Amino acid sequence: MFIKFKWPVKIIIFGNKEGEMQPEINFRFKNFKCKVHFNSVSYFDKPYVEIKGENRINNDKYFSRVKTITFEVDDDNANILMDLIKNKKLLLEQIILILNKVLKYLRIFGWAHTVHEYSPKYYEENVDFQLIELNVQVSEDGKNFNYLIDESEKWEMFGITKHDTGFIHEYSYLFPSKLSIVEDAIADRNLDIIKEEEPIETEFIVNSREHLLNKNYRLAIIESVIALEIALTRYIRVYFESIKKFSKKKIDKFLNANFDLSTRLYIIPALTLNDNDYSEIDFDLLLKGVGLRNKLIHKGEDCLSGVSEDEINSCISKIIKLSRLLSLKTIQMKTEPKMRDIAENIRTKFRVGCVISRLRNHRFSVIIYSTFSIDGVFFEENRVVDIINTLSKLLAKYDNNIIPNEHLVVYFRDISDVELWAYWSEGKTVTVKQ
Repeated sequence: MFIKFKWPVKIIIFGNKEGEMQPEINFRFKNFKCKVHFNSVSYFDKPYVEIKGENRINNDKYFSRVKTITFEVDDDNANILMDLIKNKKLLLEQIILILNKVLKYLRIFGWAHTVHEYSPKYYEENVDFQLIELNVQVSEDGKNFNYLIDESEKWEMFGITKHDTGFIHEYSYLFPSKLSIVEDAIADRNLDIIKEEEPIETEFIVNSREHLLNKNYRLAIIESVIALEIALTRYIRVYFESIKKFSKKKIDKFLNANFDLSTRLYIIPALTLNDNDYSEIDFDLLLKGVGLRNKLIHKGEDCLSGVSEDEINSCISKIIKLSRLLSLKTIQMKTEPKMRDIAENIRTKFRVGCVISRLRNHRFSVIIYSTFSIDGVFFEENRVVDIINTLSKLLAKYDNNIIPNEHLVVYFRDISDVELWAYWSEGKTVTVKQ
């Protein structure tokens, strides 16, 4: 038995591959096989607008606009759905559980800030209305579907999508690479890795982006600074533990010292980040944002009356950027011992230097250094392939979701030459210097 239902969303999918524009999510929920389709209503070869401050999006080749997602649920011929259909209330409960699990993780880990969990506010006792609202259909063969309730076709998506203006800035921006994390979270897989890649401040950042969309600047500022405080505190703990080898007691004493957030923002990045990362921090905007948060907490919203929308957007953008940078640096420090083990294996087997950085979404960046200047041997094709294959196998033991052709980039350099000689990406080697 099969059931199908829909839910309205406002999502723009961006990507560089045409095949990524209509993704799916597959997972199991209890005894059900579930599939989620993103239904594109318009598809373009390239964005028809430039989005201010979103260089990552503006550089993508394709995008599609999604207004509904469709859920297909299959009980593997166990007749569970047949029994549920006879009890509409129980069926609705299972549908809402499946729906909300997807919507929750799509919002948090997909950064889809316009997506919200379903919480019926009207007609709560009217089960039929909610099944109509969800456009529930049933099928015995998974091909020919009929509406569960006769009135559904007449009232399809009643009152939900009528207020959609179609403006691109009312939509969440979703990248296909994020869906692997969403799918893992829904299926309760790799939860430890997910918590590292998308830590607790992610939800505050998503909330802040939504408040910006709704021009609720007070909450947008407050939630962005909360995210920064969480990210900075965790970064300090991991830095002093992993790099400085401080005891927990010593770290706690430092964090309990009378340093406010502004002081920590001045001191910690300057002492711990490399020059390239440090140069990207705009302290004027960061401290202005923190100052606005402090005034909002103590004085209320009136303190925003003399601040322009552009200033508020710029402050929040810099706060979120630093939060994500600190989060990434924390991940790298926490995983460094495991990466060192893999790098040592590569060094021993191939007599080359190896530095591995774990990035987000199962991605890894690797630098291979020649330890002796015999370029013909070092860059010989079979040797490169052997290094790549060994790396792929070792990294797969660390992260079983890695797809080397998509997630792994390897740079080859000579220790006596600062220039890049070659790199391996998307399954092929590109020679840069002959």
